[in-house]
Amino acid sequence: MARWSFCVCVLLAIVAYAYATGQIEDASTTSPEVKDAAKTALEMYNKRANDMYMYFLRNIVSAKKQVVAGLIFYLDLETVRCVKDQDMKACPETGDAQQTFLCHFEIWFKPGPARDAEILKSTCAASVSNSE
Repeated sequence: MARWSFCVCVLLAIVAYAYATGQIEDASTTSPEVKDAAKTALEMYNKRANDMYMYFLRNIVSAKKQVVAGLIFYLDLETVRCVKDQDMKACPETGDAQQTFLCHFEIWFKPGPARDAEILKSTCAASVSNSE
């Protein structure tokens, strides 16, 4: 009897894990892993963008995560946009730096010690408050 109940427990654990894998769930916008994902997404986006602007994080609006082969983060970020400079470290505190954009990123962190990341989806649009 004990052996049978042990098998049932193991089977239930496997089913529970399989159910949890793949589910999109809310993530804390203040967690270190979400902050790191937001930083990585913006760095990658700024490096690959073929325009004169760059984006800097102002606020993490919302975050979700999904366990796959690695982790996918779904991030809504409030950013400021400014003209790119040589070192891409900060926006000057004038003019265009005050323009706010809402950006959505889906970023996949692949499994393994290197934590390679890939942006699956990205969009940035001017915030409604900019047009008022």
